[in-house]
Amino acid sequence: MGARARRSEETAERILGEALERFLSRPYDDVTLAEVAEGAGVTVPTLIAHFGRKEDLFVAACEAWGNRMIATREEAPAGDHAGAIRGLFDQYEAAGDFILHLLAEEDRFPAVRRITDGGRKYHRLWVERVFESSLGRLRGGAREQLLIPLMAAADVYTWKQLRRDMELPRGKAEAAILRMVDALAGGV
Repeated sequence: MGARARRSEETAERILGEALERFLSRPYDDVTLAEVAEGAGVTVPTLIAHFGRKEDLFVAACEAWGNRMIATREEAPAGDHAGAIRGLFDQYEAAGDFILHLLAEEDRFPAVRRITDGGRKYHRLWVERVFESSLGRLRGGAREQLLIPLMAAADVYTWKQLRRDMELPRGKAEAAILRMVDALAGGV
């Protein structure tokens, strides 16, 4: 990679980092391209040359963030329920409030909906992979009847209810979700 291409890539990374920091902490419509550009040390035209519209910048920042989350989540081996839930909690503790923030805004902004829809699809695939030993024996409607409650047990809203609404310590909340998924997965 040449020096010019390397500088361009570094600039794009700075812009994405700044955008993500802003989008993580504030509502989508409160973030401006001007403030992201200023925080990244570039001009608005430079930002636009790299990412285009605000919607495109938001999607690029969230996809980069999401790819890092996916890579971490994929470390949980299939069948290791405790490890999977521990890893899930690591992510929810770090980013659960941001995910909830996105979900609250998804009906207002198509870019946000695109990210949350992708998150839902990935969550389903992750649950299918982690719980394949239980799901694999089932077909059709029976498989779906187990998959749906497993997805709900491992969902960010379940984490929110236990950690934010009920104010359970992480260990107790994590144990509660592990009991749920083990009861469901073992009940086949």
